[in-house]
Amino acid sequence: MINLPNFLIIGAYSRNAGKTGFARQVIKQMNGNITALKVTVIKNEQFNCPRGGRSCGVCSSLESDFEISEEHNKNTGKDTSELLRAGAKRVLWLRVRENAVTKGMEELLKQIEILQPVICESNSIMKSVTPSLFFLLQAKSEQIKKKTALVVEDRADLIIRTDAESSNFDFSRLNFKNSQWVLT
Repeated sequence: MINLPNFLIIGAYSRNAGKTGFARQVIKQMNGNITALKVTVIKNEQFNCPRGGRSCGVCSSLESDFEISEEHNKNTGKDTSELLRAGAKRVLWLRVRENAVTKGMEELLKQIEILQPVICESNSIMKSVTPSLFFLLQAKSEQIKKKTALVVEDRADLIIRTDAESSNFDFSRLNFKNSQWVLT
């Protein structure tokens, strides 16, 4: 396990549970002094779209064990653009094969300031890292839970109920002190 006290990881029981919206709120709470990460873990045998729709090419275009890209465009409509538009100092996207998560994370860590706050969207990354806080979002309307969430739910510091654009979380409770996240 990689120990990452400067990381707040946001996972979710289902798609569209509000991870990016939640991350935007945290970025605003931090006045933009934060690096945002999106991690997409691709199962090694995955040939169909993991989201159940038509393939967008994210999985099939990965030619090596992992790829790290930085978002610079605030207007693509992608989650990474939304995080940048919310005011994040930097937004990085790690696409990584399931068997190379640790290797991908080690390379990603070389590109960020280790003492600065980081917010990361991912369930699967929790199998390889220990952040200071891990929040799991649960959409009020969703009953089916992703396998990736069920595997890591026992590690959640907090389960937060959400709807399309809001949650029951008081963002003033979240602070970054002494290079780690604290929940008061």
